[in-house]
Amino acid sequence: MIETFNQLKRRYHHVQIVNVTEDEQYVARQAGEYVLYRVAGARQRPATTLNDLPFAPDYAMSYTPQGELRVTDMGQEIATLQLIDWQKQTVRAIKYMADGSNWQFDLVGERAAVIKRWIRDERLRTIMIRLTQNNGKSVKKLYNYDGDSQQPVSLSFLYDGKLYANETDYLTKACQDIFDIQDIEILRYLG
Repeated sequence: MIETFNQLKRRYHHVQIVNVTEDEQYVARQAGEYVLYRVAGARQRPATTLNDLPFAPDYAMSYTPQGELRVTDMGQEIATLQLIDWQKQTVRAIKYMADGSNWQFDLVGERAAVIKRWIRDERLRTIMIRLTQNNGKSVKKLYNYDGDSQQPVSLSFLYDGKLYANETDYLTKACQDIFDIQDIEILRYLG
């Protein structure tokens, strides 16, 4: 896994991916493990894993109501990540980086106390946040910047049953569980 991770870092300098696998037949082996969908320039059925997302500093990203994350270059679709049935899956750790800035972060737990999704657009504005509180109440906020310029100030992060106040602490713990400490590079971003 470390070798694959380092190869990706050499190819995509602005990408940090946690819990990577190249085995498309891979099945989650432990509770809370998240199997990502593979995208490589074409839409795929949501049945395999994600090896990498193509990124360049000038690529744009958008989220659709159908549960898709799209990467485009001057309007031309480069790749689409299908997030179908994401409510039923558990995200162990996901991190997409482009131009040193965070694009998407998901923390989704099956029957978990906290469910959060934070997605940004190509101008680094938060466009959606969704969370499920302990009492089961669902809170969903779509940001329309023509009429709403507010953004969330901060988020908490749930990992392995523990709550982290900030993303740096969360990512440090998640990466320590997956990678050798010498292979960890925490990328900071404005947010």
